[in-house]
Amino acid sequence: MSGTTPFPLGVYVGNPNGNDQAANAQFEAAFDQFSHDLGARPAFMDAYTDNAFGDPSTWAGNAGWSAWSWAQTGSNYVGPGSGVVPVVGVPMSWAGADGSNVDAAYRALASGAYDADIKAVADAWFDQGYTTVQFRLGYEFNIPSISWDVLDASAPSAAADFVAAFRRMASDIHAEAAARGVTAQIVWNPGSWTSGNTTQLYPGDQYVDITSLDLYSPTWTGDFTDWADGGTQQVDPTAWASNPVNREHFWNWTNATAQDPTPGLSAPGWSMQDAIQFAREHGKPLSISETGAGNAPSSPASYGPVDDPDFVRWLSGTLAAAEQQGVTIQNVDIWDTGNSYFSNGTRAQEAAAWNQYFGAGTATPPPPPNNPSTVTIGSGPDTLALQVSEDAWNGDAQFTIAVDGVQIGGTQTATASHAAGQSQTFNVLGSFGPGTHAARVDFLNDAYGGSSSTDRNLYVTAATADGVTVPGAVLNEYSGGAQSFSFSLPGGSSPPPPVSIGSGPDTLALQVSEDAWNGDAQFTVAVDGQQIGGTETATASHASGQTQLLNVLGSFAAGSHTVTVDFLNDAWGGTSATDRNLYVTGASINGTAVPGATLSEYSGGPQSFGFSVLAGTGS
Repeated sequence: MSGTTPFPLGVYVGNPNGNDQAANAQFEAAFDQFSHDLGARPAFMDAYTDNAFGDPSTWAGNAGWSAWSWAQTGSNYVGPGSGVVPVVGVPMSWAGADGSNVDAAYRALASGAYDADIKAVADAWFDQGYTTVQFRLGYEFNIPSISWDVLDASAPSAAADFVAAFRRMASDIHAEAAARGVTAQIVWNPGSWTSGNTTQLYPGDQYVDITSLDLYSPTWTGDFTDWADGGTQQVDPTAWASNPVNREHFWNWTNATAQDPTPGLSAPGWSMQDAIQFAREHGKPLSISETGAGNAPSSPASYGPVDDPDFVRWLSGTLAAAEQQGVTIQNVDIWDTGNSYFSNGTRAQEAAAWNQYFGAGTATPPPPPNNPSTVTIGSGPDTLALQVSEDAWNGDAQFTIAVDGVQIGGTQTATASHAAGQSQTFNVLGSFGPGTHAARVDFLNDAYGGSSSTDRNLYVTAATADGVTVPGAVLNEYSGGAQSFSFSLPGGSSPPPPVSIGSGPDTLALQVSEDAWNGDAQFTVAVDGQQIGGTETATASHASGQTQLLNVLGSFAAGSHTVTVDFLNDAWGGTSATDRNLYVTGASINGTAVPGATLSEYSGGPQSFGFSVLAGTGS
């Protein structure tokens, strides 16, 4: 069966078993049913490498059995002649080197002790004739239920050691694929979660081919902020989950709170909007390596409905909007098993939604080819370009736009369909000047008829300021009133001169800046727990795009290290313009860039990232 799908279609319906004819027949029946329900054969399927038998020296045996079992299904299913790409999960821990002790696994993998075994895992698939394979190294590494989760590690250098291990494994697999003339795609694959610094776990663009996210529909949050009513109060969990607006907000920003309703990349946790922004900024394709809708009947009512077509519709529209922002969707692997099982006929609405939005029921992607025409308001040399869309009901959404409290233009009308993935560009012109500015969008005519299909809403899905993407410029206006975001324009005076602290042959160079208010940001720097220098003062304006070079000198031994920047004098006066913050926007060690060396310190206290010194450098 073939058919056109709006996004490259993937699946997980369980594993084939080449040693068990009955189990294999069950797999083939499930694969056939999924293909029938979606009106198309999947082009990707998930597979997993089992670490239950021990350290990586045992993994190739399990990978070999899995790849062989796949091959036995032939070209009608997932054999090498089928064109189905294996999406292979590879663990990063084993018994005794997991949980709080997982750093032992990271260090062992990074040392090269298991290079041959990691290559053998890849060879298991190449040997069976698969010429393109995705490898999800340490998938869902930011979620505590995973045994190789970085958050559970007790070692302070765990984040840096994870990055070093990922790099080593990625390099092993890339090298093996190149030697064999096949394609290995390395996938960096966090899951949707509420805590932890995920960006510091990115190994660098040269080690990653695809960024990914695992995301399911259950709304397991303990925060029941009523986003459908302005996000100002907590409500009953069951009532909260009964409104799709609240569930959609959770799916977009899993780590949202009433104090931070649309957190960005610098906030703890990871969400769909983080994944989209990160892929766009790094120029990487985005895959959804695992997704599924619906809940077990025994799940709490706050998790959402058992049969949940709303999640499927939302996911389609969100991915379509990401494509319009320039993000390539690599594949979407739908779980049709376990709590997400829909092909058995028990979830008719969900099955129909998967067909409509991800199967051959939709012959083209949700966004129509033509978006509404661009609107330009105001005058001046600077351009704030907003991407605006709406849910129309009994008329279109109307709104005004203000910058720094001054309205620009009159009442505007949105005409782009948010559900269809459209957006309309509103170019707001002005002489804004260097520094940080506040953009406000005031939704004037909210209306709600009691259901998700009778609800007028307004959205800002992205923005640029003089052609540069504005982080966090996403507004979901489900009720009338104003919402805001900040943007910055570069300019101003020359950056401050470099500062050096400490002594020694190695140089850790930090790019530091601040939001000054009632004084400059002050901080200390420590490496591996030892403070270097005294209290430092930031003077470079973050809003103006400045950075100040702080050279931290020392004798750092070969291996992994942790640098901690402790923000000493946070202050906030109640607005974005009266807020003292500290930033580290980049770092290098002995002239080599440090991946993930980005800290946004919006509150007092320490934040850290890891770096590695190679043997023979720095002296």
